[in-house]
Amino acid sequence: MVDFYRRGSRAQAIPLEHAWNLADPETAHDPEQALVQSETLDQLRTAVEHLPAPQRELLHLRFAEGLRCPQIATRMGKREGAVRIMLVRTLKTLRGMYHANREEHR
Repeated sequence: MVDFYRRGSRAQAIPLEHAWNLADPETAHDPEQALVQSETLDQLRTAVEHLPAPQRELLHLRFAEGLRCPQIATRMGKREGAVRIMLVRTLKTLRGMYHANREEHR
């Protein structure tokens, strides 16, 4: 438990909404790369926004807060195995939505 709180004090959690601003397309040196990065982030943001709330929370806990499955399970009141399965399914769903969105915009 001590290790959990030690790690938590070092890791900076940010809201998922602010994570989009971390990869700032305007700081890219190549204008084409900046445009592609901006479009990619917009498509990803749209896909995440269409996920159900529990899946968005799971992604936030895993990637924005950097928690591992056992910690997420505790936070969400679920079993670790259920969280692992939910994470795999969420990422698969998100990947499918993202690729479908990309194909739609071609």
